Amino acid sequence: MAAIKACFNCKICDNVFIEPVILPCGNSICQSHVTFEEIFTCQICSLEHPIPKEGFIANKLIKDLITTKIHDNLSEKNNQQILNSFSLLENTIQEIEHLEKNPDDFITDFFAKLIHKIDLKREENKIDAEKHFQNVSSELNTLKDDQNLEKIVYYRCPLRKFSSYFTINELKVFKENTKTKKELAISYLENIDRKKEECVNEVESLYTQLLDEMTEKRNNCMKFSETKKLSVSIKTKIEKIKLNLDEFNQNLKQIFFTDELYDSIKQKTNDDRILLNNAIRDFKNELLLEKGFDLEKKEFEFPKFSKIIL
Repeated sequence: MAAIKACFNCKICDNVFIEPVILPCGNSICQSHVTFEEIFTCQICSLEHPIPKEGFIANKLIKDLITTKIHDNLSEKNNQQILNSFSLLENTIQEIEHLEKNPDDFITDFFAKLIHKIDLKREENKIDAEKHFQNVSSELNTLKDDQNLEKIVYYRCPLRKFSSYFTINELKVFKENTKTKKELAISYLENIDRKKEECVNEVESLYTQLLDEMTEKRNNCMKFSETKKLSVSIKTKIEKIKLNLDEFNQNLKQIFFTDELYDSIKQKTNDDRILLNNAIRDFKNELLLEKGFDLEKKEFEFPKFSKIIL
């Protein structure tokens, strides 16, 4: 395409022709390069040409093409944009065809990513638990060594906030076996590690439940995918889009085309890609038994640590 565009440039000044004329040797140059002498030496081929009284013949074809800005439509930038659109559309066609041919690949990848996210949240909760109970232990240690702890009335006692970690029966036992607030703080401190372990075990139990549920859902989706195919209308549309791509590629080889043709091709290509992307989204959701969004919510339903300990 660059070679075609170069045809509209003068070989002497390398700019777009201005009032182009044809020399007897066949080369075209701008009228301004012609001298007023009787003989003109072509700077391109070095041949000498007598200058007619009426001057060299004007190259009307080149002038008309430049006047209509045909050369501007040969822009490499425009072509690259079109080619990029074609490439994106071809990739989308490959994606939807691969999805129909190998639906299990999508299902396996979907659940693997989802389980990985859930696994990360499990680890996040366990780390949060470790940090939290370290802070709790540190605070209890400070309280039990506080010389003023016994002087604080019960309803203002800072130990009260730690009671939420224990059951009513546990608290009853603690109070029966302690006589001072310091002894109560020590009882809390001695049992807080056990509470941390119970909390972590709860995280693991919830994680196992989610894994079992994801495994069951994945197996159901796999079973359904064995018979799932794209609709006839989508398959027909894909074949039509392929034909359009071939036609568009042929259009790009033309010399005489307009901005309207460029815009038409780009718009049509983008519209087809949007249509196929919507078809891909719908087909994936069908493969997930219309539960794609609900399944992804499982990641967010995995409890935060703060919800487990309260």
